[in-house]
Amino acid sequence: MAARTIQRAFRRFKFLKGPKAVEESSETLIQSMVLHGVSQNPQAPSSRVFTVDDKKEWVKTAKPEYKSLALRLAMYLVTYRSHKKFMGRLLQVIGQFNEYIHSLPMDNQDYVFVVPDKKGKSNQWVTGLALPHLVKKPLAILNPNEIEQFKCDNPTLQHLVYLDDGFYSGRQMRGLMGGYGRTQPTLHQILILPFYSKRIDRRDAQCIVGELMLTPEDMECDERTSLHPFWLKEDSHTLDRLISNTWSSPSRKTGTFFQHRVADNASTYLSDLRPLNEKGERLIPFECEKRTPY
Repeated sequence: MAARTIQRAFRRFKFLKGPKAVEESSETLIQSMVLHGVSQNPQAPSSRVFTVDDKKEWVKTAKPEYKSLALRLAMYLVTYRSHKKFMGRLLQVIGQFNEYIHSLPMDNQDYVFVVPDKKGKSNQWVTGLALPHLVKKPLAILNPNEIEQFKCDNPTLQHLVYLDDGFYSGRQMRGLMGGYGRTQPTLHQILILPFYSKRIDRRDAQCIVGELMLTPEDMECDERTSLHPFWLKEDSHTLDRLISNTWSSPSRKTGTFFQHRVADNASTYLSDLRPLNEKGERLIPFECEKRTPY
């Protein structure tokens, strides 16, 4: 075990210090990209951004009894990530993945990206953004139902890699991963996430993660002991009472969203905040627009 650790550290050192010759995409990879909706030129998100002024305008029209709650929620727990910030985190985790793959023996480096059957999902878009920055390219892009046959045809395959913009409740990602790490122990699952929540389960896969997305439950505190005494358990209870939906309590969801999209209300409470506002207005004024670049 010690010898293996030293060998991996040496290979990683050689990769970091040596020239980074990015592989060309193979014909198989290019064909699978077309087949599964992964663009070689991913579209940029809308130029409309979210500012502090948007938060202030929404707080101004909050119901009087919820004005303080709305202010603290908007200013401290709602987090907007621009495309520039998103790309920074994406490149960070792709860099970590490059290091990880090149720390392995040459005969243990082959991998594929796994994307949903349905086209036009964030997984395909983020995969397209990541591909130019991968020093070693995947063998192909696959749907889950193609994995077994591809493994038979390509016995060197070692890793199934899953990539998305963020991990919220984990419901969709767990469905995509489908337990291959347990049913096919020879295939190692790797999950790459620029942004993630504490609901991630690190037992099912090697996790390469960037920035943690906090929830109200993560931030709730006792005024006497916390460094951030602006969000109390009572606030979480009020939020849960006002805007709970069929998925889960708002206090267990994140308030993080991106320039390219606002996640659905199974993942974030941002779409459910209108009961706090006198006019029933959304906190994010452009939320209903067709903004996703995929």
